[in-house]
Amino acid sequence: MLTKGMKYLADIHKSDEFRDKSKAIIEKAEKCEWCGSTTKLVVHHKTSMKRSIRLWTLSLWVSTGHEYNSVRHTKEEKEIFKAFCDEHHGEILESAKKSYLAFNDVIVLCNRYHYAIHKGLKKCPTCDGYMTENRKQCSKCVPSPYSRYLESIEDMEDEDDGYMDEDATE
Repeated sequence: MLTKGMKYLADIHKSDEFRDKSKAIIEKAEKCEWCGSTTKLVVHHKTSMKRSIRLWTLSLWVSTGHEYNSVRHTKEEKEIFKAFCDEHHGEILESAKKSYLAFNDVIVLCNRYHYAIHKGLKKCPTCDGYMTENRKQCSKCVPSPYSRYLESIEDMEDEDDGYMDEDATE
């Protein structure tokens, strides 16, 4: 439905306006917000182009008197929505483009962390590694079962000090 729009917005990255604004934001930030690197910096939009198009489509849909309903739709309702999108295609794309080029919701990242964020990873709070959203540490920082076992033995030895001392057996 809006795949042409995705290509249209992808072309924004090639525009002089996008390049100039990105360059200004990078120069102002000077370093990656995740790791502090000062090389190979890029601007990352927290709201993707695809999501921007969806938001503007729904916004226009509701503003023209249609009701927003998030439950499953009938075939007829889907056809009405598709016709609406086709009719307002240019308007939706222009609104999404303006929103995207406003650079309101962006962060500056190095290429390494920009790649990681697009793969659904986040920075490990302990080291310089990556981890998935549902973890507290990356795999390098999480102790292996064997190291946890050794730590538990050391803890037991610390607690048992004095239990079997020579003084106690005499």
